[in-house]
Amino acid sequence: MTAIAAATTASLVAGGAAYAAPGDYSEAQAQLIASDLLQAELLDAVGAQSGFPSDAGPNSNALDLGALSALDVELGALTLPLVSSPGGPGLLDLGEVGALNAFAASPSATSSTASAGAVGADGAIALDPANPGALGPATVNLTDLLAQVGVDAVTDNIIDNLALELGALASTATSTAGVPSSEYVIAGADLRLSSPLVAGLSAALSTQLNGVAGAIETTLSGGGLIDQIVDLVDLDLGIASLSIAGGTVNVTGVEAGIASLVDDVLGGPVTSGNGLVTVDFSTGEVIVHLENLVAGGSLNGLDPNTLLLDSGTASQITGALTEVLGTVVGQLVTGTTGLLNDITLTIVLPVEVSLGIPIASGSVTISTSVGGLLAGTAPTIDPSLSLLGGIFSIDRLAGLVTGALTTPVGTVLGALSTPLTNTLGTLTGTLNGVIDPLLASLSPVFGALNQVVEITINEQPTPGYLGAESFTVNALSLELLPGLDALDLDLASSTVRSAAAEPVLTIAAGDPVYAGASAPLSGAGWPGNATVEVTLEDAAGDVVATTTITTDAEGNVPATASIAVPSGTPAGTDYVLTGTSAGALSATDDVTVYAPTVSAAEPVNPGDDI
Repeated sequence: MTAIAAATTASLVAGGAAYAAPGDYSEAQAQLIASDLLQAELLDAVGAQSGFPSDAGPNSNALDLGALSALDVELGALTLPLVSSPGGPGLLDLGEVGALNAFAASPSATSSTASAGAVGADGAIALDPANPGALGPATVNLTDLLAQVGVDAVTDNIIDNLALELGALASTATSTAGVPSSEYVIAGADLRLSSPLVAGLSAALSTQLNGVAGAIETTLSGGGLIDQIVDLVDLDLGIASLSIAGGTVNVTGVEAGIASLVDDVLGGPVTSGNGLVTVDFSTGEVIVHLENLVAGGSLNGLDPNTLLLDSGTASQITGALTEVLGTVVGQLVTGTTGLLNDITLTIVLPVEVSLGIPIASGSVTISTSVGGLLAGTAPTIDPSLSLLGGIFSIDRLAGLVTGALTTPVGTVLGALSTPLTNTLGTLTGTLNGVIDPLLASLSPVFGALNQVVEITINEQPTPGYLGAESFTVNALSLELLPGLDALDLDLASSTVRSAAAEPVLTIAAGDPVYAGASAPLSGAGWPGNATVEVTLEDAAGDVVATTTITTDAEGNVPATASIAVPSGTPAGTDYVLTGTSAGALSATDDVTVYAPTVSAAEPVNPGDDI
């Protein structure tokens, strides 16, 4: 039988938090924010710790923002508060990511658990990444770091905000007999880039579209269409003559249609087909959904030390942004073409029919659409005449007028097809002339992202934060300005260590324990080169034998170790062998003591124990 026994020893306390003592066999440390910036006196503000046997716990702490409010960080030439006050400057704004807790427990030498982030009082992760509830995001301010890596986007008015937005997150780690296991959860992570150029894209594209529409309107209404038609009309109707005086040209359906089209296409967010990039043209935001940088589209269940931003990331993001903008251009071109096809051209010509004297007067309305012109559909010619006198019918005169105008109108308006086609053909290039400079401006920023921040999911640094035998899992780790080695910031960090196995102490196998003789000892699982105090107690708890042994470098009991059992020790099955080392680590074994042996050469008196 083997057991662990605990004893109270002095623990190191700083700021109300318990820290593991040097002799502890297991240890757990949970930190909501882990960084070299945070000295021991701030651990209670961001975490909890336990150690066996000095402070087995469980211990739990909530995040204390007040204790962090005065802490500044240096990032290159920049100094910022670590934690941002609401609406104020700072590196990390925790927003409304929920109740953040740190939990640590070390109930035995071979068991320890640490949990940090969105965890309950018992250390269990209290977060469903698919349904994070009403928890708001936390943000890491990256805007000011752009200048530190030589990207002048901020001063060039290309970007006015760059932030990493994080959903609720948590991690937990357990060490059992020296074998660690871990879990982490991240509700989401987005890079959010706000650009005046993106915000102004709708207006810029509208301007270009209206320019194209205006060119088409000028083509339709300008160029002396009426004069061209009149010049081709044969005014001699055979039985009468036709006169045309003046006229009007009207084009409808341009401005309102363009405004509606732009609103439909750019009025809300547009997402790339792979879900990586969303552009919200109404706010000017470009949002990079980081989960779509990895296979499977989830930040959870990733391999240890998964790096999100690397040298290939920029091309992925730029490619997705190019796709979004290309989709927008395609929708605008298609929509504009459809819209322009419905633009109506109406020409009204005042006419008079004479037979020496006027016999009829009125007007002729000629109407068509851009679509009709491009398709070669004949325009509609609709005379509206009033008979002033004479012997001719209105229908006959209207037919004569229509016949006189049909060929000239068809010739003049048919000639508009070429300039209209040419104008529409420039539409894609015109819109790309707006898009391409935007891409050229944003691409250097995306290319510099991995110089601004290195994001690692499920980080498992080696060794762990409690030494060579420990294990650490960080739900998310940020290295800001990695080229300058400026700052590592780990969020939801859990670290554990424990003894590889419970120590064992027993009588060497197959060797009975005799009163008056030395019994060989066997055992393993102790600290290396440790002093172990060994006792043999009877059923009453009285010590009948003691010895001190020193383990070898691997924690084994030496083969020469033994315990001497005094002669006269009564035989029995209820003796307990106990070994105890520093830090109250112990092991026990049930022992049977036998009467001393006798030599066959000596007489045995009747009634003596053998």
